[in-house]
Amino acid sequence: IDCGWNEQERVYAIVEHEGERLGASGDLTGQRRDASEMNLKVEAHPHEFGDDIIIFLSVLDIAEARKAKRAMRQREELLRMVISGIPAMVSAKDKQGRYLLVNEYQSEILGVSAADAIGKTTSEVLGDEAGAAIDALDRRLTQGTGLFFSLEEKYPDSDGRERIWLTTKSAIRADNGSVDKVISVSIDISEKKFLEERAEGMANYDALTGLPNRPVYVRRLQDTLGHAKRARTRAAIAV
Repeated sequence: IDCGWNEQERVYAIVEHEGERLGASGDLTGQRRDASEMNLKVEAHPHEFGDDIIIFLSVLDIAEARKAKRAMRQREELLRMVISGIPAMVSAKDKQGRYLLVNEYQSEILGVSAADAIGKTTSEVLGDEAGAAIDALDRRLTQGTGLFFSLEEKYPDSDGRERIWLTTKSAIRADNGSVDKVISVSIDISEKKFLEERAEGMANYDALTGLPNRPVYVRRLQDTLGHAKRARTRAAIAV
């Protein structure tokens, strides 16, 4: 490996500074015998040997390590873009229930920037009334009471409008087996719930009077008569 005289001078310069001999390391660019360049990690360790100073150099080819780091950064950036772009609230918390990650959609819905949410619990971000139940559920996961939950939640957005969310929470285990993080994904189902309730109302209630319609009346009558029969009692109907 040929590091070039200038690169060798850099190594000696960082090893001895103002007469004080120091152990040091640095990243250099070397050249293979086929003239191709290579990234090197050089560590220098000076030792006294009589009146002389011997410098032991360890040279490590870090080209693959740098390539792996670049690939990891690219994957992380791609994941960040995907998480930020999906129309769902995505967050991650540590085992103390503090936010580690909040995507842009959740920041917009809650009216709290990711920077302000990081390091805080949901109660600190939304207030105790809206956040206490969420924090309690996260604690159940971090304490090992289940590894997966799916539930409906109600809490307001930044405009004060109450929304209904279908939330999925998953516990992530550390290498030692304990729960290390909690990942939450919440999808807004407010419109879906409204349409379901409206369809149910149209099927069971008169559109003009708002009173139960004939099918509902028949079902309730059958339930009442069935209960009276099982209880060996009578039922009365007032018209």
